[in-house]
Amino acid sequence: MARKAYILTFDRDDEVNYKEFHDKLTTLPSVITWWHYIKSSYVIISSSTNAT
Repeated sequence: MARKAYILTFDRDDEVNYKEFHDKLTTLPSVITWWHYIKSSYVIISSSTNAT
């Protein structure tokens, strides 16, 4: 299985609840593992061969 690493970084809005975004992103079938040590960034290891 091919694996790719992606870094997702975004500006946060303090008035937005990001729980739904987090839950959907981290449960995608192609996401093998992820890290979220910085509030506005994710490092994602994916089995997907492209960044769709």
